[in-house]
Amino acid sequence: MSLSYDLIIRILVGGALGGIIGFEREKRAKEAGFRTHFLVALGSTLISVISAFGYDKVAEIIPIARYDPSRLAAQIVSGIGFIGAGLIIFQKNVIHGLTTAAGLWVTAAIGIACGVGHYDLAIVTTIMVLIALELVMIIDRKLNKRQLSITMKSSEKEKISKFVDSVKADGAVLKAYDLEVLDEGNGRIYKADIELSTKRIDYEERVWDLLEGMEGTIVSHKK
Repeated sequence: MSLSYDLIIRILVGGALGGIIGFEREKRAKEAGFRTHFLVALGSTLISVISAFGYDKVAEIIPIARYDPSRLAAQIVSGIGFIGAGLIIFQKNVIHGLTTAAGLWVTAAIGIACGVGHYDLAIVTTIMVLIALELVMIIDRKLNKRQLSITMKSSEKEKISKFVDSVKADGAVLKAYDLEVLDEGNGRIYKADIELSTKRIDYEERVWDLLEGMEGTIVSHKK
């Protein structure tokens, strides 16, 4: 097999492995999906290939001490940080996007591995990434954890605080809590977006029990 065909195969394998990870992220409706992961892996592989083989003629002219084929590949690791930073957001007192950003970073590393011909390392890493991403979801289902998002509106801030204290005392995990003050025609209204995690399957009914007697409180929720 000629060198050109070998390098083309490296680029194809790198893009394919990145696409596999991206497909899993797309299925979870994450910020970066198939196309992003595919392009990151493809670009990383191409840069690695160019870095390793694109300057052979230059190396014949420049002394080997000054020629470092790893220099371009090293920039991938720091460069991918700019994309990852754009995926991380702080919302409702919770950081989102860390896993997706880390996934892109690993995808870039997989591309580098393919670019230098280490298919075995790239494939094993891809399998490990998929296991790590799926394992969390499987364990979560086994533990019967349920996610519940609740939006509350009330003219009395104390009612919202009372509800939050009640769910925490009830054993539910408060994953996110965001309180906003709205100025409406009838006066000041407090709006709270609350995200809960619980092992109880029937916790929706329990929420209504906790809200019983809180007159003037408007509540909507979704699983």
